[in-house]
Amino acid sequence: MDVSEDGLTDIAVGALNAAVLLRSRPVLNVSATINFNPSKIPLTSFECSEDFRLETNLASNITVCFEVRNLHDSRLGTPHANLTLQMILDSQKSQSRLLFENLRRTISESIEINLKERCMHYIATLPSCVDDFSSPVRITLNFSLFGLPFADSRGLRPVLNQYSNTTLTAELPFEKNCGPDNVCVADMKVSFNFSGESHFVVSDLTKVNVTVNVENRGEDAFNTLLTFYYPPGLSYHKVSLLQFTKQRPSITLADANTLGFQTSRNITFRFTNTIFKANATAIFAVTFDFSGDWPQNETFKMTAGVASDNENDTLEDNMHTQELPVLYAINVMIEGAEFTQYIHFFTTKTNERKIAEHSYKVTNIGTRTVPLTVTLFAPVQLEHGFIWNVSDMVNHTSDSSVCKLLTEGRASNPPGKRQSRSTKGCTASLCKKFQCETGPLPWNSAVTFSLTGELLPVKDLKELKLKQLTFETQASLAFTAQYTQRPKDAFHRAEITTSVEFVEEINKLPIILGSLFGGLILLLIITVVLYKIGFFKRKYSRRNAESSQQTAPDKEATQKLDAANSAGNEPEKLSEQNTVSGEEKKNGVMAEQNTASSEGTETGAGSEESVAPNGKTETGVGSQ
Repeated sequence: MDVSEDGLTDIAVGALNAAVLLRSRPVLNVSATINFNPSKIPLTSFECSEDFRLETNLASNITVCFEVRNLHDSRLGTPHANLTLQMILDSQKSQSRLLFENLRRTISESIEINLKERCMHYIATLPSCVDDFSSPVRITLNFSLFGLPFADSRGLRPVLNQYSNTTLTAELPFEKNCGPDNVCVADMKVSFNFSGESHFVVSDLTKVNVTVNVENRGEDAFNTLLTFYYPPGLSYHKVSLLQFTKQRPSITLADANTLGFQTSRNITFRFTNTIFKANATAIFAVTFDFSGDWPQNETFKMTAGVASDNENDTLEDNMHTQELPVLYAINVMIEGAEFTQYIHFFTTKTNERKIAEHSYKVTNIGTRTVPLTVTLFAPVQLEHGFIWNVSDMVNHTSDSSVCKLLTEGRASNPPGKRQSRSTKGCTASLCKKFQCETGPLPWNSAVTFSLTGELLPVKDLKELKLKQLTFETQASLAFTAQYTQRPKDAFHRAEITTSVEFVEEINKLPIILGSLFGGLILLLIITVVLYKIGFFKRKYSRRNAESSQQTAPDKEATQKLDAANSAGNEPEKLSEQNTVSGEEKKNGVMAEQNTASSEGTETGAGSEESVAPNGKTETGVGSQ
């Protein structure tokens, strides 16, 4: 029987005056659809040009509709239910390329549905320039249903059919620029240069900067790869984008074969935005470092290739190769070492000769053994008739060095050599030119070359009347074309200058005699002046007076001492008394003498003193 009148059989169970009615719940079928408008994401939304704006990147309008139907005819009325839905954008990727208006990739919502169709509208946008626009955006919809009770049905609720599909997936593709046939055919081209470098320099400081241009002359290219093939002496350092059109490409390292000592290494880059747009161009800068294991090749060769999944038959421009001649970096210098800086000639001497020596030191301060050529210029005929007889043999401190005399004349560069600076050469009328080969000069070593000779005048120096003469030698370095100097501001040319001074000898006898005669006259004048002012007389009178004053007391004391000794009376006591008496009398005499001297000075009179035998002093005053 059908008690609930929903078209489903109900079950009644009864026993022992009791009955139970088991009703069947009405079953609903729910179908869902997803529609897009536009059906493809337009090119204007995901082409990332330089004037790209985030607010204009509408991807598509998404419409989700639900339709509810009864599985069987029912007389219970219209069923009602709550439907909960969840929609996920770009569900197959970890980072979504599309977002809803709330800037999230997921949206959840609950709605009430019945037998009428119910639709929901959403807007999907592109948040930024996407990298992958070859694969479509997958949108996943999940939903569930919870039935509401019918009116006057004692809580009877509809239920969702267990065979209903509650998960729906739809794909929103990107618009392709493939023409009317909707088949994309790409035409890729690659070219590169070494950023203006004309040589490849083998050095620990070397960096190879490659500017590569990738161009698509056809329709959109898919899964584009860029590969470099280069010698094992290099190692990849970095890549950076310099310029682009149509879209901003993104490139990452995909694969590398950079180990071991193979004849060639390679490195592959992948364009992560998958599609390289039609008529687009991208310029990259790829930098390689020198790794130190250069295989001693005379040329540096590098090849670049580009490929895509939908390339046409025009593959001749998909590969590009360039070569550079190889130069080996060296660091050498030449400088003046020991030399004769000053020479003196006396104009009064004839046939005087002096030895002059000029030494140059060549140093290899780099890290590579290199053979060098040293050119020396020495003047022979100097100005004013001087000659420097430079020896034809150049002394050197290296067993492997060889020197020879080339010519006597002006300077000229050695053939087949490259010189970093121009040689000034010899400016004298006659010069000697020497060329020395150092042989393989090891790194951090030096060799010295010396020029030695006698310097002599041809003419009489008195007739020349010269004050100074200078002469110089020059030396320069040269090396074969396979080497280059690094750093470039090195010293490959040196000069040594010697100054010759002429000394005139002066007759010093007249000067000595004149000085002696003048000194004697001056001494005589000083003596006469001192005598005129009484310097010697006053000093002599004062000395005589002091001598007479000291002699009188000493005589009196001596006489008393002799008398005491003859009488036999205590000589020691008498001697002490006489000594004390003599000192007292001497003091009195000195006092009276000073008084008399003072009075004599005021009156202009002279004084005479005498000592009496009794020890008293008598003073007389008289006029002169």
